[in-house]
Amino acid sequence: MVQPGKVLFEIARQGDTEVLVPLDEKNLGRIALGQTAQCVADAYPEQTFAARVSFIAPSVDPQRGTLDLRLTVDPVPDTLRQDMTVSVNIETGRRDSALVVANDALANVSAGSATVWLVADGKAMRTRVTLGLRGLTASEVTAGVKAGEWVLADGAADIADGARVRVRREEIPKIGSDTATRNELPVPLN
Repeated sequence: MVQPGKVLFEIARQGDTEVLVPLDEKNLGRIALGQTAQCVADAYPEQTFAARVSFIAPSVDPQRGTLDLRLTVDPVPDTLRQDMTVSVNIETGRRDSALVVANDALANVSAGSATVWLVADGKAMRTRVTLGLRGLTASEVTAGVKAGEWVLADGAADIADGARVRVRREEIPKIGSDTATRNELPVPLN
């Protein structure tokens, strides 16, 4: 029986399973077709699945300041359903070896640079660093600190330049299999 406002059936497109991502236009310069991504559905936070950028919209939505990306999912997990909320991390770069610090150690981040508290001779000194690739928990440092130097874990710590500090070593939190060789910081943290 047909009634106003009652759904009779839904039509779904046949073909590849896709994840639709509204991308902030400020990130467009880092995105390219074919890049890999790790996705996780809010309903199943322990189960990640792989996807690949297969479409980049040709125009930006002026109201939202975003453009749509489509990520092709293959293989499709049994748990994935239409209209689920999915978080996506797109890999825009990779280094076989990099000097990294935890993102919490960074302060005053802007335009590829930040400041960190560098510890030398037991004293903390605010130091400007140049950033490379940025991840969820850690960022590559290309200039400003060297391997083996000590950096405080809290970049926003309220201490005076030159204050005496005591340090202890911590590890970067591990996220996903791609950080297995990078889960320990080459720059020890307090």
